[in-house]
Amino acid sequence: MNTLEKATSDNSEDWPIFSYTQLQSWDRCEYSWYLGYDQEWTKKDKKTSANIGTLAHKYLELYYRMILEGTIDRLVLWDAVETSIAADINAAIESSNTNTLAEIHRAAIIVKRYIFEFAPDKDIGMKVLGVEHHFIIPYKTPTLGYNFYLQGYVDLLYSKGGKIRVVDHKTTANAGFWKPGEIMMDPQMTLYVAALRRTGMKIFEIEYNFLNSYDYKDMSKVTTEKLFKREPSYRTDVEVQNFEYQLLLEIEKLIKAAGDEEYRYHRSLRRDCDNCMFKEPCLHGLKGINPQAILVTKFIKKEKMPIGIRPRSIA
Repeated sequence: MNTLEKATSDNSEDWPIFSYTQLQSWDRCEYSWYLGYDQEWTKKDKKTSANIGTLAHKYLELYYRMILEGTIDRLVLWDAVETSIAADINAAIESSNTNTLAEIHRAAIIVKRYIFEFAPDKDIGMKVLGVEHHFIIPYKTPTLGYNFYLQGYVDLLYSKGGKIRVVDHKTTANAGFWKPGEIMMDPQMTLYVAALRRTGMKIFEIEYNFLNSYDYKDMSKVTTEKLFKREPSYRTDVEVQNFEYQLLLEIEKLIKAAGDEEYRYHRSLRRDCDNCMFKEPCLHGLKGINPQAILVTKFIKKEKMPIGIRPRSIA
């Protein structure tokens, strides 16, 4: 059963599941999406080194998850984060991954300053409701009525003064934070607000929690204001609906293309394609060589999601 057949099925357990990451992949390069999501290929020898953004997210997740579970002592919170950092350092040493060691060190400095210098003021009155809050929502596309599930993860969900906020942790490596226009045009969090509102959750605002990961020579001389910023962003109902509609149209195009055996997936053909894991099979195809041999040799199929875990409805 292909994607289009699943999307027109009456059995909700068959409906395809899409994430914003998939939409990003589709928007960046349809051919890469086709190999990675439709054909489910992934690299056999994927790199396991973590970057500073991934590490900071990991440590912040632990920090806020402990708060969710009732820990409030900042020293206890930092001790747990420090233990996680030590485990990552040991793993990097064992694998001789010097690049990751440097990233862990920088992430540790930033997160420690976040916990002791930034969070005490910014988190006053916060009641944590969810950490890495997962949702999976049934949807229909707007014009052709294809069925699918949208899933996503919200970094942090909390209430303050009776109003619910969603928080997206962002690390920036260019010694600056997003401009107001960049924040307002960010589709991911607006889509997540739309999805959560469909569950009956009244989201008051989005907060972008910026951590500056620029590699300063002397971090001790960098001010807290230079390292961190939490920027609130409001979305009107009309904005949310319009963002959601545009993104649903993209999913509709994706589903229709995946159900058409004659569809030729667009390649982005940009210089940054050099960073794409599918560069080699893509080049083979462009030269008129069947890429199947490369795919079978250097890639494996992703593990499929077990049947039966997709909810029929979300309350």
